Amino acid sequence: MESDQCRRCGDARETIEHIISGCKVLAGNEYIERHDTAAKIIHQELAKEHHLIQTTNPHYKYKPESILENEKHKLYWNRTMHTDKTVAHNRPDITLICKQEQTTYLIDIAIPGDTNVAAKEQEKVTKYIPLAVEMKEIWKQKKVIVIPVVISATGVTSKNFMRHIEKIKVPKYIHSIIQKAVILKTANTVRKFLQ
Repeated sequence: MESDQCRRCGDARETIEHIISGCKVLAGNEYIERHDTAAKIIHQELAKEHHLIQTTNPHYKYKPESILENEKHKLYWNRTMHTDKTVAHNRPDITLICKQEQTTYLIDIAIPGDTNVAAKEQEKVTKYIPLAVEMKEIWKQKKVIVIPVVISATGVTSKNFMRHIEKIKVPKYIHSIIQKAVILKTANTVRKFLQ
């Protein structure tokens, strides 16, 4: 009888849940690529919405610049935010600074398994609160808001997903675009895994 252990990592049973969101071997490349796909969709939409880019590309061709800026907004991609005090988590996926409103949004994306969506959403908020507190003080912001964007590997989102998206003024249709992109990446991961 063959083992039911994962053929890649050998650490857990080879279930569909393990393949799509729990294999440490796939975490190094496949899961990061899927995560970055979702993040790029949001980044490009924010850049377009705030007139930081003039043209858009399909998300799979979009290459985010690490900093985009105009007179009203600054948009960071995967940049370390420096503060006076050391904070454990200081590199959100996307940081949007609205200069006139003196408001900063720390946007972090996660793509967990279906059963971990709510916990991951709360974890993202808790993780970035110390950074938000420091940035508010140092950068003289009126508000620093943590925006968790959590969508499971099969496209499940929390009941708060749309509320979070609306806070950053991203159109509602982004929900289905991100879902489709994540599901396609998950299907591709499973296909490659089983070959």
